[in-house]
Amino acid sequence: MPACKVLDSWALLAWLRDEPPAAYVAEILRQADTGELQVLMSWMNVGEVCYMLARKRDTRVAEEFLERAPSLPIRLVCPIW
Repeated sequence: MPACKVLDSWALLAWLRDEPPAAYVAEILRQADTGELQVLMSWMNVGEVCYMLARKRDTRVAEEFLERAPSLPIRLVCPIW
């Protein structure tokens, strides 16, 4: 089984906005895409990314992210309380 990393909303937003950590996050996503790494992210973090994109950019950008999210090499998980 490949190693596992967990992304939070900050990391994904940095990648989407092409901020300085974007290259590191891109490498994590590349490794996930090739099967070298398993990447997890909470649905709650997806909601936060969507909210921040809608708030800082516009709702269209947030909707485009939601349409694109299933194609990313990220396993979305629901946190258990």
